[in-house]
Amino acid sequence: MGETEAFLDFVKSMPATYTQVFTPQETEEHARIVAERGNRPAHAALWRTLPSGLSIFCVVASDRPGVVALISAAFVAHQLDVCSAQIYSRKRRDGAAEAVDFFWVHGSGSSALSIAKRHRACARTIQEFLGRSTEPELAESSSRLLRAPLDAVRVEILQRTVDGREWELCVEVADRPGLLHAIARTLYRQGLEIVHSDVRTSAGIARDRFTISPVSGAKLEAVAAERLKTALLSAIAELSLKTLAQAR
Repeated sequence: MGETEAFLDFVKSMPATYTQVFTPQETEEHARIVAERGNRPAHAALWRTLPSGLSIFCVVASDRPGVVALISAAFVAHQLDVCSAQIYSRKRRDGAAEAVDFFWVHGSGSSALSIAKRHRACARTIQEFLGRSTEPELAESSSRLLRAPLDAVRVEILQRTVDGREWELCVEVADRPGLLHAIARTLYRQGLEIVHSDVRTSAGIARDRFTISPVSGAKLEAVAAERLKTALLSAIAELSLKTLAQAR
């Protein structure tokens, strides 16, 4: 397949929401990153570094439950904080589902060189995590509900389609390192996958929206949605406690 044909194939396979966000020139750059994956389980690349200090990672991988949780875990491990994300899924020519995800991250460092080294190391970790042959084990031994001040947390789960197979999750809370990982990990534990996301942080407040769907393809019942809300509040509370403990 020639470069032009590969580019057109990539554009046609991406959802309409993608082409509304990125320019044709940016799309060409993304198509090249996607092509670099080849037949490997995953490929992570630093797409751009912005003057504001933000860096944008493009991660291409076989789409499966837990992908976002693993990627965000790698960012946490390298002390890179996700402040925005765009999650997409496409069908390759061979019929395989492929995730094409973008993450806007920032992290402190003593020099630009140290940040660059951290970016390279993080890309390797992402590829290592996503290259596992088995599904990630994300369960924890403790299932108790941790309590913390949650007055400033808003979690809403709304049915998006009539058949109940897609729901919209909205989370609004003070941003903190590891927030996306905590949310994605909770969704994975609840048997849900992220179909699309719009993750944004403004003035220290994370306003994240996710289109979610049961991995099984079954309908998400209202009772399960309430259970998910409780689990998310618990995960955010736990993260808040960890953040406070580290600050002391």
